[in-house]
Amino acid sequence: MSLVYTEIMHLSASLLVGGSLSLLSGSYLPLVLSLVAGFFIDGDHLIDYLIFRGSRVTLKGFFSGNYFKESQKAYIFLHSWELAFGIVSLGLVANSSLLFYSVGLSLAVHLLIDQFTNSPGLYAYFLYHRITHKFDLKSSFPLCSP
Repeated sequence: MSLVYTEIMHLSASLLVGGSLSLLSGSYLPLVLSLVAGFFIDGDHLIDYLIFRGSRVTLKGFFSGNYFKESQKAYIFLHSWELAFGIVSLGLVANSSLLFYSVGLSLAVHLLIDQFTNSPGLYAYFLYHRITHKFDLKSSFPLCSP
């Protein structure tokens, strides 16, 4: 699936989650947090890119996504079901639960979209899985490997 289409899906889902929670709360903060968690979270791809490319950074190289196949690694530290569940769980016990729900739900929706658009393995978006497999691309994203 094209990068542009996937990012439009992430943006739309973040606006839907954040907009809904903002309407419920009467505050714009859930919308802002949902956009950060559900859309801008893809900024963690920059970490993968920098680990592989070092100082040889180009916008074209970053947006191509080829560094995953070339490095055969997938770190994407923030793409984590553990993180999403943990944040939603904090919402269950915190006074400002709406803020945690905004972030946790937006992250979860982002991961669901990625699960259906990136051809990952079943456990690809569990950080524990990636760590135990040394961030090996083939272990998490078998269809993306050569």
